[in-house]
Amino acid sequence: MIIACNLVKKFKKLTAIKDVSFHIKKGEIFGCLGPNGAGKTTLLKLLTGQLHPTTGSATVAGRNAWENRFSLAQLIGVLSEEDNLYERLSGWENLEIFAKIFNVSKVQYIEMVKLLEIEEKLSAPVKTLSKGYKRRLLLARAFLHRPQILFLDEPTANLDIFSARKIRKFIKELALQGITIFLTSHYLAEVEELCNRVAIINKGEILEVVDTRDLKAYSSALSFKVMFKEADNIKEQFLTLEDEKDFSLLKKLLQEKRLLSLHTVEPKLEDVYLKLVEDGGGEK
Repeated sequence: MIIACNLVKKFKKLTAIKDVSFHIKKGEIFGCLGPNGAGKTTLLKLLTGQLHPTTGSATVAGRNAWENRFSLAQLIGVLSEEDNLYERLSGWENLEIFAKIFNVSKVQYIEMVKLLEIEEKLSAPVKTLSKGYKRRLLLARAFLHRPQILFLDEPTANLDIFSARKIRKFIKELALQGITIFLTSHYLAEVEELCNRVAIINKGEILEVVDTRDLKAYSSALSFKVMFKEADNIKEQFLTLEDEKDFSLLKKLLQEKRLLSLHTVEPKLEDVYLKLVEDGGGEK
């Protein structure tokens, strides 16, 4: 559904996207994970025809992302990081404006409104709504015309737990319907929960594209949580066998029969991400 080939985007002396290539299959939730300023939003704008690349190409739903951006608008939905709603209008009025543009009746999107649990608040002016309701309203607007592909830029940024959970649930349901989703985020747990594959991006470069289930395998350090006797006390410590001192300590504990318990520790996704970023040159 999406093919990016050697994409480069330069803004004067700044190269925001550096030779990026990847593909996304139909019905896949593809995550683009990186720190603020890594190039996630720029990449999303290239794929949705909002920016023209310096070099390279992108095909979205079988169309060139820039030459066919007007016809492409019928096939994609975009949730930007900004809350670009009409603040003085009600939620219903915001949806109705876009429904007219895409020739969609209220009957066609009322079910989606109910799924996002925002119906009770849509009669109020948007400026009175909470951040969570606004993000759910924006998501409803992005999917109002039932596009084949959704581009979601930081969909749960700065939201409360309840609203973020509602949005993640809705995203999962869309994927089950065969909707392809490109999602940018700097929330590691969110990417791990939602995405089939994830691209790790830093300084405009994709460091790795991996299956989310395999991401933790990129941490080569095998760690252990050990409990052992130390004089008259019981001590707890984390050891990494790649560290010679830790290895020697573990060996000593075994020889002296002071080891009480030993458990492997699965690497945290955050640790894996930081390791990939550091190996890729680190952040500015």
